[in-house]
Amino acid sequence: MPKKGQNFLTPPMIDHLSIIATCKQDDYSPNLRRYSVDGDRKRMELKERLHIQRLFQERGRNDVNSTTLANTLDKDIQTVFNSPEKLALELLQNADDAGSQDQPVDVTFRLAQHYLAFSHTGKQFDEQDVDAICDNAQQRIATKKLDLTKTGYKGIGFKSVFVVSDCTYIISANYQFRFDRHYPRWKSSQYSDGTSAYPWQIIPIWTPSQQLPKDIAIDQSQVNFLIHLNQHGDTVKRHLQDMIKTPTISLFLRHIHSITLDIYGQIDVIRVVKSTDRYQPYQIVHNDQLISLWLMMTDNIAIPQTVRHQMQQLSDQECPPKLKNASTVTIQLAYYLRQKNQLNTLDNATLFCYLPTQLKCGLSCLVNADFLLTADRMQLLQNDWNRFLFRCIARFHIASLHQLAQHKVYRYFILNLFTPQLQPYFATYFKSAYDQVVKEQLNNVPFIPSQLDPNRLLLWHTAINDHLVKFYQAFPGIDPDQERNIASYKLTNQSKLLLKFTWDDLANKMEQYASQCHQLSRYKDLIVFLIDIHRQSESSSKRLNNRWKGFDTKRFLLADNNQLMTSQQVYLPKDSSQKYPSMIAIRLIHPMILKITDSISWLQAIGVKPIDQQCIIQEIESMIGNASNSLTFKVSLEVIQFLCSAVNTGMICIKPDSNLHRLPLLTKSGTLKRACDCYLPSSLGPQFDLETLITIDIGFVSIKSYTGVKSNSLKQVLLHLGVAQTIAFYCGIFIQHTTEINNIDRFQDYQNFLSRKAGINQQHHFTYHIAYLPYMRCLNQDSYAKLFFQHIVQHQQILIQELREFKICCHNGRKRRYNYSGQHYLHFMLNDRPCIKGTNGKLYRMHQLYIPSVIQQLGPSLGQLLPQMKTQFDNITIELPNELMAALGARTVLTIDDIIKLFEYITKCNRLQYFELFSNLYKVIINATWNQQNTMLLHRYNTKLLAADGTLQVAKSLYFIATPNVYAESHHYLLKQPNELSVQDMLIISDRLNVRIIKDNDYIIQCKESKINHNMKQFIVNLLNIVVITVDDSKKNKRCILTDWHRSLKKINFMEVTQLVMKSPTDPRLHFKVKTALTNQKLLFEANSNNCKDRILEMIGNYLRLSLQTMHVLGLIHGKSKAERLEWLEERNYNINVIDSLKVDPQWNASNLLQMNDSASSRYRSLLEPLMGNDVEIIPSEVHQVDFSQVRVQSKMDGNSTRLASPMMDLTHDHSSVRASLRKGILSLLCPDRNTMQEDVNRCYPNPAKVTTEQCESNHWTGRWGEEFMYYYFQRYYQRVYSFANQTNDTNGRFTMTGTTPTGNNLQLQVIWWNCHSESGKPYDFEIIVNHRIIYIEVKTTYKANLMRAKVSRNEWQAMRHYGKDYHLYCVFNAGQANNIRIEVISDPASKFYQGKLNPSEMFFNI
Repeated sequence: MPKKGQNFLTPPMIDHLSIIATCKQDDYSPNLRRYSVDGDRKRMELKERLHIQRLFQERGRNDVNSTTLANTLDKDIQTVFNSPEKLALELLQNADDAGSQDQPVDVTFRLAQHYLAFSHTGKQFDEQDVDAICDNAQQRIATKKLDLTKTGYKGIGFKSVFVVSDCTYIISANYQFRFDRHYPRWKSSQYSDGTSAYPWQIIPIWTPSQQLPKDIAIDQSQVNFLIHLNQHGDTVKRHLQDMIKTPTISLFLRHIHSITLDIYGQIDVIRVVKSTDRYQPYQIVHNDQLISLWLMMTDNIAIPQTVRHQMQQLSDQECPPKLKNASTVTIQLAYYLRQKNQLNTLDNATLFCYLPTQLKCGLSCLVNADFLLTADRMQLLQNDWNRFLFRCIARFHIASLHQLAQHKVYRYFILNLFTPQLQPYFATYFKSAYDQVVKEQLNNVPFIPSQLDPNRLLLWHTAINDHLVKFYQAFPGIDPDQERNIASYKLTNQSKLLLKFTWDDLANKMEQYASQCHQLSRYKDLIVFLIDIHRQSESSSKRLNNRWKGFDTKRFLLADNNQLMTSQQVYLPKDSSQKYPSMIAIRLIHPMILKITDSISWLQAIGVKPIDQQCIIQEIESMIGNASNSLTFKVSLEVIQFLCSAVNTGMICIKPDSNLHRLPLLTKSGTLKRACDCYLPSSLGPQFDLETLITIDIGFVSIKSYTGVKSNSLKQVLLHLGVAQTIAFYCGIFIQHTTEINNIDRFQDYQNFLSRKAGINQQHHFTYHIAYLPYMRCLNQDSYAKLFFQHIVQHQQILIQELREFKICCHNGRKRRYNYSGQHYLHFMLNDRPCIKGTNGKLYRMHQLYIPSVIQQLGPSLGQLLPQMKTQFDNITIELPNELMAALGARTVLTIDDIIKLFEYITKCNRLQYFELFSNLYKVIINATWNQQNTMLLHRYNTKLLAADGTLQVAKSLYFIATPNVYAESHHYLLKQPNELSVQDMLIISDRLNVRIIKDNDYIIQCKESKINHNMKQFIVNLLNIVVITVDDSKKNKRCILTDWHRSLKKINFMEVTQLVMKSPTDPRLHFKVKTALTNQKLLFEANSNNCKDRILEMIGNYLRLSLQTMHVLGLIHGKSKAERLEWLEERNYNINVIDSLKVDPQWNASNLLQMNDSASSRYRSLLEPLMGNDVEIIPSEVHQVDFSQVRVQSKMDGNSTRLASPMMDLTHDHSSVRASLRKGILSLLCPDRNTMQEDVNRCYPNPAKVTTEQCESNHWTGRWGEEFMYYYFQRYYQRVYSFANQTNDTNGRFTMTGTTPTGNNLQLQVIWWNCHSESGKPYDFEIIVNHRIIYIEVKTTYKANLMRAKVSRNEWQAMRHYGKDYHLYCVFNAGQANNIRIEVISDPASKFYQGKLNPSEMFFNI
């Protein structure tokens, strides 16, 4: 194995070579000879042989450069000529470059044995040719690079033979050499991968005649190439056969005259017969037979200086110097002639650069130009030169069409050749250049022959195609301006033209053309032309009925009055014509048209109808539409008489939107009204006898005025005309038309109102959705009002929805639609003028009346002072719902004037009524939504309010104490607080009525003769000691709770005083006597004030933040004696010995209680009655802080006490360790018996046992299910706890309870479900408000039994931290399983998180 760079011996010098030639006759040429050695030719061949030997020595050096060149040559050949098919093209190019203008070249391909013999009659090889073919890319020889007559310039085309051959012989004149991969010297230096260290493709080896292939005939007078084929013989054969099928391959070669292909003895000869005449076609002959004709158009185009400058920037390898130095460029277009004179298009023709490329751009002809190609000559380089060539091609293409259009033979085929755009898939860089130039040339270069004068050419954008109709051929001179631009009818492929004279165009001009036919014979010819076309379309297989679509609206048909009319205005006559009203003129077709053959069929096709009753009705409709406001009663009478006769003879058809509905009819009041606005009188037997109900004339038809018709026929006609026989409360869509001034529905007023309020453009066409169309001026009649309001109440849900979603739809002439938010028609009419009768007999607008709920809140005494709608009609009460009246504009809050009127009325009432009247009025004021301006108006009025001592005082002189820690006596300067109203409600009243508010920092408590009262303190402690055993928790937790209470009570001194006064620090004159006050760690109360115990207990409960359940127990037992308290506990099976077992501070233990009974019981009972005797009971939990949401569950089966919420809750841990759950069923917690509870749950959750798995796995469904369940749970629970209270269950997610406890304290409870209707976005789901205490509850739900992964949002986390102990998490397990629900409660989750008792599964931070 030789190493790279190793030198080998060159072939030995041959001093003498004898060549003897013997001639032998051959079939192809008389000059063919065989060579042998003979000494006489030695001197003739010595020069060529020495030349080859010198090249061999120069190229055959084995060094690093040679090795590199060898590798480069191998890669370039395999990359550039990667297909054997390119071999023949490269050989043809070399042969073409070897020819000259005076010496045409004949080329022969001979495929025999394993050789391809290629020969041509061009120039023999000289020394420069040999040097070039033995060089790499013409690095030193630049002949072709500078010669414009030569195609090649890269110097690598010949190398394509090495794709199919390892040994190629060249015999030309005295040169005989070969390129041989398997030369022994090269073979000995091959590497293991088969590559050679020598660039054998450029190393010539002198080859004597005896070493040439045997049996291959060689013509010494020609240039011969003997190519030994490897395994690619079949590929080369197939490619040579393809050349025979595509003879255009030689069409643009400069010098090749013929191509002979001998494929294993099968000989084919292709010749191109060229012509010097511009319009004489080239002929392509195959085996002496003409196979195609090509019209060759050639143009020499000057190269602009800018393009030449751009070409200088390109490399010589990309652009040869011969193009850089050229001043002109030649473009050739070859148009295909199918026959001798018929030009035809080519589908996606190929681009040529003298030889074909692989590019197809959509041109209709073959294009040849000096394109700059890739090394394989198959693709274009994207550069400025090629872009310039495409601009030239576009310009020359249009110019050639212009030239051909002037030729009398070729002019009618130019549209076959026209290519306005290149194909979309072609490179945009070249396509944009071509398309732009074509567009420019079309505006300047005419090439379309005219019909009037073929020598006159038309521009592309002005030529008109009349090929389809050929109207101007039939009627020359009828429209000179149009006819001047008609393209010649002989022109082929006219569909390419932009402008076309179609049937629609003929229809548009038919009126003009018909009016120009002043002579009847000329008009007849026009009609005959149209009828002939109709007859042809009827006889053909494809009927073109739609071609007459545009003719029906054109006035071109001659009527019997010699006037031109449309097909809708004239009719075909009948034998017996029916009589019709005198005011309408029926026009018939002119008799001349009817005499033309097939005219009836054509007239029907364009829309002419035979005269009949329906046609007459259409004429009447047209008349009414044009002059509805000017029609008289005489016209109305004739129309009615005609319609009645039509009804008697047959059925008539009147559409709902027909103009006949606007026919004026005479009413009983003597006025004319549209038929659609009239009503049947009682004498015609309407469906609803409206005339007896409404005494005023609203449009009852006067039948006495319509004589000569039968009543039955008249009734049918009136109903067809839209006359109503009942009240149309619901009219659906109403289209606004011009209405009469006296129209009682006043649509025009409504339109004007909407135009002002909604800014609607009056130019638009309006469509109003008018529901419940009433006659407002009839509402003052009780009989009509009763009917109207009954209908309103029956359809209240539909009407409420329409009032909310009402839109005004309108559109302009372009059919663009607009929607406006406007006021509903019914809302407008009820508020436009007084039309609703009140209880006092007066008429009111709707916005002057109050909804019933406001009247009910005020009570009968105050409600009677406000305007109310009359609801009593005969023996029927019709009351509109609050929501409906509010949607119609009724008042939902009191006005300032009405409030002042009510206050003035109360001051004149009996003192015994003060409390009730003020309480009712306060409730309405609290619900009112006023702005600051209304509040200031009320402040200016000196309103008198009820003081605490029962007197009336001016509002601005009264005070209200807004603190729960002070209990003041009745005073004439203190505002009286009704029991039903909370402190928060009274703050609203004080703000709106200008009452001054006393807050915690606005007063000072002063007392006299104070002393500590241990008995009162001990009394409170004893009560707490007793109550602690009711807390549902372990003894350890009970002890902690009791210790916490005692520790807090230690800080308070119970002070008994003889006088207790609250004073203002800023105004010494302001002071009030107080019974009880908690301030500065002192609880002050008057001596001998046993009646203050309730107030003291309430203050202590607020101070200790006791739960409501604990306060309830304190209220039940504080009035009993000690023995009675213990007995009360024993009756309920509480273990009173628990008190002794609780170890607290000795100073506050329970040892001083009376004897404790030793009746220990293992069963605990709630202070409430048992909810279910045999299963599960619910007991409120008791903690130091108010935590009324927690509950306990105790099972009577095992005696173990469990609770619902663990104080150390982890949202992600398994709750199976919880001591008990609600597996017995949450139903048993809420209802005395299971069956009743199941019915209640079924009302809230239909079929809870049939919940699908998909629903359970839906986060949205489970969350919603849990919230609904907890809402129902809270309702049932508090109904049991506070059974004494008044209950109000609001279906809108707000549950309210108010009342007075057995001890006389006020109770106000609200459960608010914020997500009842839709997601509120709040960080909690529920608010439970008890008096002034608010608990925030977030519900998390899962369909699983144990493990819950609850997602906490950012807002929820912030709320947890903000509300602290007032924020609870309710975790609901087993969602959808009504009998297996478990609830767990976590109070203050934020603290548990910080303490590490509640662990998150994962966290996210926004950075």
